[in-house]
Amino acid sequence: MKSRGANRVVEVYICQLPEEKSQSELTSMLAYVSGERQKRIMQFFHLADAYRTLVGELLIKHVLYKQSGKRAKDITIEKNAYGKPYFPDYPSIQFNISHSGDFVVCAVHDQQVGIDVEEVRVFDLCMAKQLFTEFEYWEILAAENKSLVCFDIWTMKESYVKALGKGLAIPLDSFRVKKIKMDQAVIIDMDRNEEIKGFMLKQFTIAKDYKLAVCAHGASEYNFCKYPDQISFHHLCNDVM
Repeated sequence: MKSRGANRVVEVYICQLPEEKSQSELTSMLAYVSGERQKRIMQFFHLADAYRTLVGELLIKHVLYKQSGKRAKDITIEKNAYGKPYFPDYPSIQFNISHSGDFVVCAVHDQQVGIDVEEVRVFDLCMAKQLFTEFEYWEILAAENKSLVCFDIWTMKESYVKALGKGLAIPLDSFRVKKIKMDQAVIIDMDRNEEIKGFMLKQFTIAKDYKLAVCAHGASEYNFCKYPDQISFHHLCNDVM
């Protein structure tokens, strides 16, 4: 992994799904993902859903190939008790994956890291009231584009929860996100009303009507990559074969 000062750079990778998708192409790439993921892929009715699931594993295997030189077929991915994937053979490389719409994204760090991408669509305000803190809910109500702000908050909160790797065990209203810059935020514990030290949130712009946030432990604003590394689907396939 790249270094910057005493800490590692938080790397972000993006792959946009191809416009033309085919069952034969999908089938030809199944050999390069785990058996568990193969089963999931084959269960999807929509081809786009199958592609997103395929690319999720190919993308992280591409990253590990860059780090270790290991080919996709030789890389083992396991999951913790909460379902968060990890490399058992490379505990110093932590990663997280997310996908929505046309994009699959991945964040890599040497400490806890989480990433979330969402295609902006109509967000149910009743759900926002139930899931978010009162402070965040009023922030949404005051916004001109409420759905945009909803997904702005949602992706940041989700990236933090995913960094912790404990799934639904962390209630979304137990903390709030506080912007310190246009594209950076910290986490505030609602019970103690103080910042949760050690975590930093960073937002990236990847396309119109998409929100992307990354949360990393042990990272400052200077430890995040400046821009995500964009990889085409066919480049990704060639690299892992």
